[in-house]
Amino acid sequence: HPIFDVTYNYDESAHILNMNVAQTQAHDSLTGNFRMPVELELTMPDGSTRLEKVRVADSLEHFRFSCPEKPVIVIFDKGNSIIKELHIHKTPEEWVYQLKNAKSAIERSQAALAMVTDSVGGGAEVFQSLKNAAWTDTFWAVRLHALATLGLFGDGAHRIMDVLTQLSQNDPKNDVRAEALDLLGRREQYRLDKDVVEPLLLASIEKDSSYNCVGKALASLMAYDPDKAYQLALGYLKTKSPRDRMRQNAIGI
Repeated sequence: HPIFDVTYNYDESAHILNMNVAQTQAHDSLTGNFRMPVELELTMPDGSTRLEKVRVADSLEHFRFSCPEKPVIVIFDKGNSIIKELHIHKTPEEWVYQLKNAKSAIERSQAALAMVTDSVGGGAEVFQSLKNAAWTDTFWAVRLHALATLGLFGDGAHRIMDVLTQLSQNDPKNDVRAEALDLLGRREQYRLDKDVVEPLLLASIEKDSSYNCVGKALASLMAYDPDKAYQLALGYLKTKSPRDRMRQNAIGI
């Protein structure tokens, strides 16, 4: 599959969007440059969008698009239809805007996954936008991806206990609850309080309908009360569940 490295900039005086697309995959006797059409979506400040179609074929391509204003969102491969690895370089402000405003959940998820600290820094705006998306995005995968990236931020200076509490107990999607319960196990990294976290984990073990969530809660409980986690896990050794997940979780405690 191709590996694309995409950069772009807007020429204010010429009203031109310049884009460079490089294919950086290893080239050998079996793998050369991939040739394919790619759809780009440009979102303008007034919210209007326009679709541009280009064809990539060489190791480095340069494209120019006439734009009366600088686009606020630039999407490479609209709809994520190409099997690829994509590295598109955006400012923290551009990722924040895309996470909040992109109409497609795929593009909001792309922004959430891209906003890791070593790429965009740990600025307050980035951190808060991820928290907002984890709390309020209407699509569960965006909440999940925002939460996963928040997990990389979490430390004494970036407090995420409020998000973990809300999502572990109340998110309607079990995948999101499971991720929050898993992150609650990072007691030392996040400087979490046993008296606050342990009741949340016990509540999930007792009441959550998802075996995956119960397993994550048991594993996280090990960081606070290993003996209690072990005793509770014994009760699940004979539990039947899809793909025997619950017994595997219990055995792992």
